[in-house]
Amino acid sequence: MADLQRRKWGKKIAGKSFIYTIKDSWSNNEYYSSPIWYSAFLSGWVDIATSVPQFLKTAYKNQITWKWHVQIPYAFWDKKFPATDYKTTAERKTAINDYMDTIEDNLCGTENANKPIFTMFEINPNNGKTEERWIIEPLNNKLDNQQNLVTSAAANSEILFSLMLNPNVLGAGMPGGTYAGNQGGSNIREAFLVNIANAWLDRQNLLDPLETFIRFNGADDNIEWRFRNTILTTLDTGSGTKKTLS
Repeated sequence: MADLQRRKWGKKIAGKSFIYTIKDSWSNNEYYSSPIWYSAFLSGWVDIATSVPQFLKTAYKNQITWKWHVQIPYAFWDKKFPATDYKTTAERKTAINDYMDTIEDNLCGTENANKPIFTMFEINPNNGKTEERWIIEPLNNKLDNQQNLVTSAAANSEILFSLMLNPNVLGAGMPGGTYAGNQGGSNIREAFLVNIANAWLDRQNLLDPLETFIRFNGADDNIEWRFRNTILTTLDTGSGTKKTLS
């Protein structure tokens, strides 16, 4: 402001404009300073946060989602669909596929959840072994995404920290953990108040050029600019929010 006043008194501002440098970090660089989130970028948390969804997307695209392994002996089909009953092998294969599709439709889907399946088998009288028995085994899915989600949550928390933003405001819970650490409304409300307090520096960066502009153009020095905040309160105060100036 003092520099502008000297230029004004020296009649050196006619037809000119000025540039007001605004910095949102504590960098020692006078110009082109690094943003506050740059530390999270340098440490690799941003890369981790973006790599996890890319990995999961590729994993979901390439994985085979088999749920059950149904083992059916040839002897069952020989008795259920005798080759002599069909003119061609293709007709017999079609009948077998239609039979398997019927079983699958009868067991899959939400409406058939926990539905039992009944199978029969015979015992060979010569050797006492079971024949024509179906074997149904669940397949273990090796793709475990739990650890990836924990890593993603930690990366998100670290990025929010670099932005001076409490993760609880967004329901992210405790730092470095999963999203299950949220402790309710009071935790979010207190974190929100802290974020408003931390926003003081950014607000001053916005107000400084505005105050310089109005005072340079003759406004009273007593005029002050303020931000209106919406403060979260508890229901026992009579309202959920209230307006304050800061």
